[in-house]
Amino acid sequence: MANVFERVKVLTRLIPRGRAVTYGQVAALAGIPGSVSRDAKRRLRQLENREIDDGPQGDLFAAAPEPVEAEPHPALDALKNAPTRCETIENSAEAVKTYLAARAR
Repeated sequence: MANVFERVKVLTRLIPRGRAVTYGQVAALAGIPGSVSRDAKRRLRQLENREIDDGPQGDLFAAAPEPVEAEPHPALDALKNAPTRCETIENSAEAVKTYLAARAR
């Protein structure tokens, strides 16, 4: 199956920007039988029309469940104390300024 996925990935990379290609065309070029494409299309239509159970996906607009308190773990403590992205960028900028100032002397 990975071989089919790899072929589809390669084919989609070859599609020029701005060109429209159907899933069926890509599937045919990848060597996937038309019956498989038609079955996938049928099942997607059924999911969109809610004709079949769509699995564990719940109502997106339902009330959110109560948050669960995470159990203590050293990794969580390390993440809580880690610098934010902005702090990291600021620290990097300061380090560059210090380096350039020392180099200019």
